[in-house]
Amino acid sequence: MSVDYYNNNSESFIKDTCNIDMKKNYEVFLANIPDQGLILDAGCGSGRDSLIFQKLGYRVDAFDGSSSMVSEAKKLTGLNIELSTFEDFEFNRFYNGIWACASLLHVRRVNLVSILTRLSEGLISGGVLYSSFKYGNNERLNGERYFNDINEHVLKAYVDTVPDISVMQTWVTGNRRTNDNDEKWLNSLLLKA
Repeated sequence: MSVDYYNNNSESFIKDTCNIDMKKNYEVFLANIPDQGLILDAGCGSGRDSLIFQKLGYRVDAFDGSSSMVSEAKKLTGLNIELSTFEDFEFNRFYNGIWACASLLHVRRVNLVSILTRLSEGLISGGVLYSSFKYGNNERLNGERYFNDINEHVLKAYVDTVPDISVMQTWVTGNRRTNDNDEKWLNSLLLKA
């Protein structure tokens, strides 16, 4: 369902999101990644963040579930972006960090623990997982897209059931995409033991 939305609306979505200032989020995440470390951009969308990480000297792998987004991300980054879902992505190596910016929010709650477990297994010891969710505590459909809105308490409850990871840091930001000042985002860093 959400994949269909991105396949059909990739051009407008990229236009709306390509210039969002993510500098502060990058800084928090990258402070935990060694120079030339290996990052997985999980649900990379347009490839905006993969490109930034590449330009900063990091090694980057990326995947997305939308064929339209994969095509656009390949053009933007020159990377071999993989067409895959969270459930199907094959971990062939371990990562210093996994960046899941506004992508895990489309994972149904019933599947969230298994996906977090898979991502955790793809991290080296001491590696970090960044994620962002629309702030709240409900599952909902918005047009063609499913959203899993999460707050700090919900996130901790899920993470506490996943072996070897813990919540390292959370912070709330406003909506940077539109003029909707009421919408908030929960950002988190999870640490692999």
